[in-house]
Amino acid sequence: MLVEGLLENTEYDFRVRAKNDAGISEPQGTLSSVVIKEPRIEPTADLSGITNQLITCKLSNTFTIEIPISGKPAPKVTWKLEEMKLKETDRVLIRTTKETTTLIVRESKRSDSGKYYLILENAAGVKTFTVTVVVVGRPSQPIGPVQISGVSSESCTLSWSESADDGGTEITNYIVEKRESGHASWHVVNSSVKRTTIKVTHLTKYMEYTFRVCAENKFGVSKSIESAPVVIQHPYIPPSSPTRPEVVSVSANAINIKWDVPYADGGSKVTGYWIEKKERNTILWVRENKLPCLETHYKVSNLIEGLEYQFRVYAMNIAGLSKA
Repeated sequence: MLVEGLLENTEYDFRVRAKNDAGISEPQGTLSSVVIKEPRIEPTADLSGITNQLITCKLSNTFTIEIPISGKPAPKVTWKLEEMKLKETDRVLIRTTKETTTLIVRESKRSDSGKYYLILENAAGVKTFTVTVVVVGRPSQPIGPVQISGVSSESCTLSWSESADDGGTEITNYIVEKRESGHASWHVVNSSVKRTTIKVTHLTKYMEYTFRVCAENKFGVSKSIESAPVVIQHPYIPPSSPTRPEVVSVSANAINIKWDVPYADGGSKVTGYWIEKKERNTILWVRENKLPCLETHYKVSNLIEGLEYQFRVYAMNIAGLSKA
């Protein structure tokens, strides 16, 4: 039998009598008094509707976490993002009934990603439940500056640092572009760079270039960072002239000459020497050696006896020829 209309927190005794045609029996009472109060049931939440307790939301979209709850008395509901207690704002809405609590976040940002804690509390205890939210979007721009090294007459090497924010998913590649000074258009160098460095080739000597780099994931392309302008040329200069060649020995049809290395190599190792000759009464200089001379001496053959000759020597490095 259900007895209604009782007062909470009031102590009651109950007794029962049996009745038949002969009359009513003596009463039988309860063993002890009963205090009327609400039963206490620990709070709980049903997260079965959220797969792996994980919600993925695209940047700027709205995500909703709706969770059935129960407990007696009805639990107090608190929402937290990591260590921060959530309060209602223009973007964040919290709706709670006896059966359900719902968190709605509008115009989601990357900073909305993290662990959301649902805390339920009543007289029977406190329970905490966790849902992870990942807000995904385009990555942030790579971290600069774009470093330029290894500049030669047709190439250079670019390097940069990874994006601080991958957009919530793996960065798949970087896109590198170039622009010639005086031109407005950008041209793709490589759209599938996997590392944070690349050697750019097939550049035009003495042309000034600017480069830019952006990151890409499956949700889009980041903003770009630009390098400082760079002129494509060797960072070296031609060497200084070798010393004046000296005659070591002379024969009827040959002469041996020698010289010393240049005072300055121009920053790049001297790779060889070129020797030229001319007859005294002509103005035409003729190159003598077909391949660079690797020593600081050379024998000139096939000369004509009785003629007077002049000789001059050039030093060579990666940047070019010295003065003779």
